[in-house]
Amino acid sequence: MTGPRPRAGAGRGKASGPPKAAKRRRAPMAAAAVPAASPAGPERAETAFGRFVVDFLEVRGGTCQKLAGGDWQATFDPGLARRLRRQSARLVFDPDCAILPRGGIFVAPGSRAGLIVLELARGAGHVTRERLEAAAGVDAGALAKAGFVVHDARLRSWEVGEPRHVVQILFHVTLTLKGGGAEQDLRTVLAEPRGPAFEFVEPEERRGWRLRDGFPEGPVWWGDRDLAQMVPAREAIPVWGSLIGWLSRVQEPRLERWRRRCEETRERDLARINGYFETRLQEEENRRRRRSEMHEEEDHATEAEIKLEWERRVRSVRARWDARAELRLWGVEEIARPRAPVTWTYETRAGLRTLSGEVDLADGVVARLPCPVCGRLVGEYWWEGGFVCRRCRGRGVQATEPAESPPRAPAGRIPARKRPG
Repeated sequence: MTGPRPRAGAGRGKASGPPKAAKRRRAPMAAAAVPAASPAGPERAETAFGRFVVDFLEVRGGTCQKLAGGDWQATFDPGLARRLRRQSARLVFDPDCAILPRGGIFVAPGSRAGLIVLELARGAGHVTRERLEAAAGVDAGALAKAGFVVHDARLRSWEVGEPRHVVQILFHVTLTLKGGGAEQDLRTVLAEPRGPAFEFVEPEERRGWRLRDGFPEGPVWWGDRDLAQMVPAREAIPVWGSLIGWLSRVQEPRLERWRRRCEETRERDLARINGYFETRLQEEENRRRRRSEMHEEEDHATEAEIKLEWERRVRSVRARWDARAELRLWGVEEIARPRAPVTWTYETRAGLRTLSGEVDLADGVVARLPCPVCGRLVGEYWWEGGFVCRRCRGRGVQATEPAESPPRAPAGRIPARKRPG
């Protein structure tokens, strides 16, 4: 015989102790779960994309304040604030950041915020204009006297013109190779007005330039013309078209390797799929032979479904391994660089020949010139009936001076000098 059922809540007085003890034990664990604020990490080097985003936000009317560790605290203009659904945020450019700080957003090529900025920039045409100052102690006359290196020729005289600022354009592009997976490179290409000529600029080299905001007061030259304060669109668009052609030639070996890799992988996948479905169709045919005629219509339907699935899988594999390259422009920098025009006269086997170039007053060196044959920027020529670079030697070139050379130094500024002997 069982006793009466205990009332609800009976015995709570004796059981009230342990829960309190358990509560006291859990308190230290809850406190330990909150990590202490970590100190600011080491200062990260500024990236070209980070500088582009900061400049773009400021041009649109926002504000940016640099924080410790390479982040930026930014406020947005009304249009961008509506897209990002916030008025301000902490911009994080570090791709290795595992946890965003409070109020932070990740901004990098490919991120949601980065894509929004790129979309707005492409629509509005954002361009950064900067300048370099002449380095102290650079003697343009002494550098011109040393001359541009021309093998198999002798320097006879040189003439230096008035210093001026010459515009170079930096194109920041993203090159994406697609096909199965994807490879992506962020590249910076420098465009010289002579030619135009192009070359890659490494991030370390770009960070070493002591740039200041805005173009300088006075004339700014693009080739032989004064641009006033900007490169006109009618000049910049053909340069961009020439850059695409140059990149296609330079990247041709890599693109060919990528195409072969995609084709080889595609053929392996197609062979595997074809073998699989051929086996299935053979199995269906053997099964149909063993079955009665009353199931013949059903067997034909099954065979048609297998063929449709086979075609679908083949189309999918071909589309997946279709090799293609995509080039996107995400930033432009127009940089005014101080230079002094120089005209050299060389004695060659064919007589006296002139060569026009420049002395770079920011770096304190003779500026490189484009090869008249291949267009590469080089630091020395050979005389073989014309000026050629090392790669173009032996091609029988009959040129007298580089194509699209900068204007010769105006006479009367610094008198021409002859090398003795």
